Amino acid sequence: MKHTLTVLLMILMLSGCSRTAEQLQQTELRGNAIIQALEEYKKSKSQYPDDLKELVPEYINEIPLPVWGLDEWIYEVEKEGFHLEVHESKRTGDGNSHWHRYDYKNKRWVGGD
Repeated sequence: MKHTLTVLLMILMLSGCSRTAEQLQQTELRGNAIIQALEEYKKSKSQYPDDLKELVPEYINEIPLPVWGLDEWIYEVEKEGFHLEVHESKRTGDGNSHWHRYDYKNKRWVGGD
């Protein structure tokens, strides 16, 4: 996870996007707090919540918003884990806008278009 983040941050900084790199890093830190709360919830209830709001206030005081991209998390429960991501804009997937998501299987953050 650290290696991927380091490479991503270096690429963004070299391209003059240090503010974006900082925003991605802060978004990941906030996402990691949510992930920790999700794991604690699962330990307690043997499943992930249907909605992030179910984590508050027992597992996390509040759901921190991402500082990169749109101001909302996209969260879905999957068969063996969960899906947590943020989109740069509503047009993600058009070749010009990006997403950043937590890869549950590999326990790391990844980005793409």
